[in-house]
Formats: sequence, C-alpha cells, structure tokens
Amino acid sequence: MKNNSSVIKVTLCGPGDVSREIEIAEQVIAEWNRTNWEATGCGLISRHWRTSSTPDMAERGQRVIDRQLIDGSDLVVGVFWSRLGTPTGLADSGTVEEIDRATHRDIRTMVYFSKLEAPAQKVDSQQMAQLEVFRQRVFGMSLASSFTSRRQFEKDFRIHLGKAVHEILAKRTETERPSEQKAAISQSGKNNTQIIGDQNSIRVTAPKRPKVVIEQSPGQLTASEQKRVSDLVNELADLSSSITGRSEGASRAEMRSRFNNYFDVPRYNALESSEMSKVEDWYRIVRGSLIRSPKAKKAGASDAAWKKAIKTRMKAMGRTNEDYYPEIAVRLKIPRFTSLTKLSSKRLEKVHNLVRRDSLK
Repeated sequence: MKNNSSVIKVTLCGPGDVSREIEIAEQVIAEWNRTNWEATGCGLISRHWRTSSTPDMAERGQRVIDRQLIDGSDLVVGVFWSRLGTPTGLADSGTVEEIDRATHRDIRTMVYFSKLEAPAQKVDSQQMAQLEVFRQRVFGMSLASSFTSRRQFEKDFRIHLGKAVHEILAKRTETERPSEQKAAISQSGKNNTQIIGDQNSIRVTAPKRPKVVIEQSPGQLTASEQKRVSDLVNELADLSSSITGRSEGASRAEMRSRFNNYFDVPRYNALESSEMSKVEDWYRIVRGSLIRSPKAKKAGASDAAWKKAIKTRMKAMGRTNEDYYPEIAVRLKIPRFTSLTKLSSKRLEKVHNLVRRDSLK
C-alpha cells in the first residue's frame, strides 16, 4: 500500500454461482489500482467474506460478516446469476441481507444480474423463482444493471467502478472541507470578571440552570408509525410462535431482538419516518422466510399465507377468479384450476410468486 493515500473499501458479495464474476471484479479493481493509485493518491481495497472475514462465535455468521465487512465499506457490489442464496433468518439470503444493510446505512451499492444461461443440471427452480422476486423488488425500488456476457460485465463494471470512485471521493472532499466561518471569542455577556490591583475578592454568581425540555426529534416515527412497526413485529412473532410452538412471549422477545439487530437500533421507536419503507421490506422478507421454512410447510402455515397474500393482491389489482385463474394456469403451464384449495403447496407458491410480480408492475 502506498503512503499518504486514502483508501476506498470495496466489498464484493454474491451466491456461490457467481465466483467467476467476483474474480473478474477483483481483477478490474486491481487494474484500477495499477492505473490510478499513483495519480489520484487513492487506492481500492477489494474484500470478500471468504478472504476478509475472521472467525467470531459471538454472533450469528451473517451478522459477523455484516459487522466486519459491510458496515465499514465505502462501496458494496452484489452479483446474482441463477441463485438467490441461503436464507439467514432475517433475509432470503446472505447477499440480500448484505445489500439491504448497505443501502440502509447509505453505503454506495451496485447490483448486477447475469442473463447468462445456466447449465440445466444446476438450475434450481425454487432458487430461480426467489431470485426473480428479488430482481423485481430491486428494479422496482432502485437502479440495477444486467449483463448478457462476462465480457460485458467486465466492461460495464470497469466504467461503473470509475464513476463510483469519483463520486465517493467528491463526497469525502465536500464532507472534509473546513468551514469558512472562524470561531469568534467574545467577552460580552454576563459573568465576565476583570481583576485590577491587589487583594481583590471575587464572587461569581452562576446563572440559573435552564429548564431542559426533551422533545421528539424531527423525522422521528410518529405515534401511528410506531404502532405500525409494533404491529408488524408482533405479527411476525405470532406467526413464528404458531410454526415453532414456542410461547408468544419468547417469540415476541426474539423478533424484537432480530428487528433491533437488523436496523442497529436500541429500540424500534429510535427509527425515523423515512425508514418506514425499509421496515415494510424487512417485514416481507422475514415473513417470507418463515412461511417457506420446512416447519411452516409441515404445519400448513405456508399454504394459508400464500392463499391470503394471493387474495389480497388480486383484490388490489381488481382481478377475479374467473378471469385471472385461467390466465395464471396458461402462464405457469399447469392444469386449470378454479380454487386455490385444489393446488399443491409447490404450485400454490408458484401462483403466489406470479401474482406478486404482477402486482408490482
């Protein structure tokens, strides 16, 4: 590492099927350093959990990665191909949790989706369906990038990396710029004392202690928003309790702890109103993880949740059983059905994913 230079930490993340793309990104970063480090006085440090994280038994594995890598990053790069990844308990996969945490902390984040055709023997239909849901969410909320070849990914990432570094450095310069106003020293006001001569006696009367009034901070959750957050957390806790058989009290304590850890706050009402959309996203992620768990399917909770969600989204879109069910059957290439109760759990989940995608359009 060169002396007298600033550093930008770039964290690369993605499921196991994008290891080649991660290598390409690392090569592009190394190339940037060879070309620009000397001229700019800034170097890029490439990080990935396999090479940059260290063992820590104090917390769950993904939380350790979040703390060691994501929280200290200047730039996070996520890449997906045919898999979403393994659920973490808080998110549908480790990479999803890393991306959500980075965006929550206003860390510059770039997400890429590969359109390369995956080998047929390695395609997991459930993973592909989950990935499509996530892709729809990302493109619906922000700007991401897609590529049809690894050569295109290398070219695009090289351009995007250069622009991102420029933006990060510009932001640092703006933040570190000293204020043009100098602090002024004044002797005006009360309790100033001037001593002239010998044997002077000084008596200073302190001003009355001001009354401290603690008011709600600007932007803090309103009372109705606090109730909404509490209701969402309790709803997830009740669902978890019905699936696992644990007591409601234990489930609620666990879910509140998961919420606080995810948003890195001491209590839910420490959030700001601007983060309510992220709370809703967290709720959907955790709920989806719960109802897709083996225990939920065994208890029948998944089927009930799918049916309720399908009906709710159909009502919001103004669709009816008569006109929508035949269309769904054709699009999914499954036998025609007139009732959701006649669908298997696997087909019910596929119908739910399709309806959800339609509702987000």
